Amino acid sequence: MNTTKIKLENLFFDPDNLRYDDNFDFDPIPKNSIMNKTNQLKVYNKLQNDISELKGSIIANDFIYIEMIVAEKIDNKGNYYIIEGNRRLCTLKHIAENYHIDDLKPSLQKIIRDGLDVKVNSADYDEDVLMGMRHITGVKHWNGFAKAKLVIKLKDIKDYSFEEIGQKVGKRVADVKKQYYSFKLLYNMQQDGYNQFEVRNLYTIFYETLGKPSFRDWLEWDENRMAFLNKNNLDRFYRWITKSADAEGALEKEAISSPQALREVSRILDDDYALDILDATKNPFEAVSNSKILKEQKIEKTLKKILDSVESISTTDLEKLDKNSIRYLGKIEKKVQRDIRYLKFLNEN
Repeated sequence: MNTTKIKLENLFFDPDNLRYDDNFDFDPIPKNSIMNKTNQLKVYNKLQNDISELKGSIIANDFIYIEMIVAEKIDNKGNYYIIEGNRRLCTLKHIAENYHIDDLKPSLQKIIRDGLDVKVNSADYDEDVLMGMRHITGVKHWNGFAKAKLVIKLKDIKDYSFEEIGQKVGKRVADVKKQYYSFKLLYNMQQDGYNQFEVRNLYTIFYETLGKPSFRDWLEWDENRMAFLNKNNLDRFYRWITKSADAEGALEKEAISSPQALREVSRILDDDYALDILDATKNPFEAVSNSKILKEQKIEKTLKKILDSVESISTTDLEKLDKNSIRYLGKIEKKVQRDIRYLKFLNEN
């Protein structure tokens, strides 16, 4: 990549940048429409909410070329759009429009007068791979939805294999697959009638769900179809992860709103009684604490520990027991006999 100095007025935002793309669809904007005022203003307004800290730092410390800014040519009139560095370009344009140049630090003044040094992307280098290196595994992570959408683009549009994507962005193939399938599941949920802006915020929940064998089994995950096949359980799961209206129309909280809550629920998927409590209370921790299966498992583990401890006492150890230890053994014997009699009574009646 060659370094070129380009005036700020000749640098344009990338309208297709996935960082601020809220949609599931891929509808790329043609190069000849990138400079369209509506497209540029849409990006500029979105980025305004994400530049306050960066703007303050640049005003106080001057602009420093720590990370490269990458651009690609639009036309033969000296116009370029930014592949990497849209937020920094937005900050510089904002400063140029709202501050007097004489009040700025030297490097900022030079950029506003003479232009910004950018790396011009070569035609043989895939800009989406560069984005993956920077924002999937690199130092500037995007949100989960944006990262997954980039994986979708590399796989479905650019036709890279999972293995190739993993190699190019430096990520395990299993993680790349989870990102890919999580996006597909979000899309399925949107197709089932849920609001896309609500759904996109559930990316982490779906990513964690695919990582839980108990959930994959309960929802009947099919990798070939890229879908959960148990529709009854899936509808129930949707109700857990979305807000619902109570009898008065007020929105109730989600039963599962965090990876921690998801982990708790994954422990009780075989316990219908506990799941009914979850449906009623929207409280995963209350459901877990009332799980009959978990209580039975806890008792079983406790009994096994007791048995292991008692069996670890050798005859030599018994010969050395003092009166207190012998008394404890007697109490254990009485407790066990009492419990066995009670169990026999229950079975007979």
